[in-house]
Amino acid sequence: MKKNKIMLLVLSVISLGFIWWIFISNSSAEVKSFTYEIEENNDELIFEVQFQFSNESTNSSYANIVLDSFFYEYIKNPESIEPIPIKDGHGVSGSTRIIINKEDFTSDFIELLKSKDRNPFRAITIGEEIDLYKFE
Repeated sequence: MKKNKIMLLVLSVISLGFIWWIFISNSSAEVKSFTYEIEENNDELIFEVQFQFSNESTNSSYANIVLDSFFYEYIKNPESIEPIPIKDGHGVSGSTRIIINKEDFTSDFIELLKSKDRNPFRAITIGEEIDLYKFE
């Protein structure tokens, strides 16, 4: 009888810990704002990105801006999408400039990008992927 009570107590603690992890820890990363502008010159598209996000979690020390996979092969400055260091319990705001080689892009596709009908960004990852389509 005593073993059953101990086992029930252990399972209850594990279940509560799991529920807390599912509901509380995932709500700790938040994108406050994400905006971008696109400039065009002769052979490049330049994405000027401004971001602000917070991380209340202790398990993530970096964030990544994730481009649509199509654009990765055209990046001229890959250092612009390197992980962004963040401190536990702090917000981060900043900007980056992503330069894309546009030589294989049609003028219609470039106009879609410039009018923001086609989003070149997929997500920001801060321990979890946060969908950016709601920030368009």
